Amino acid sequence: EDLILKMVSKSIEQIGDEEWSVEFGRALGEHIPLYEKYPDEKGFLLKCLGALMATLSKKEFIDKHLDIAYAAVNHHNQVERDGFGVCLGLCAAAHMSTVTTKLEQLRKPDSKKQ
Repeated sequence: EDLILKMVSKSIEQIGDEEWSVEFGRALGEHIPLYEKYPDEKGFLLKCLGALMATLSKKEFIDKHLDIAYAAVNHHNQVERDGFGVCLGLCAAAHMSTVTTKLEQLRKPDSKKQ
């Protein structure tokens, strides 16, 4: 899994086209619901999304897709929580303030997912 994630990251970097990357990210976000019954695959998809967001500069896209990822996670499933955690970490490597702000928003009682 780590090697595939590294390949995805390097491929995005080599393509170097932010508009293409945004479209790829939108497709990843739209596919998350398809993995509802597949926590391992969903966790990996979230990691890929995090790696992608780390390469982008569009704050609105990042903010929206952090929301999408958070809403999609079954917070009772360790594999999905781990995937989301890696997603946040990868994204935070390039967008620390955006991720920190998002975490603070999610920390509020009315934002917590049951």
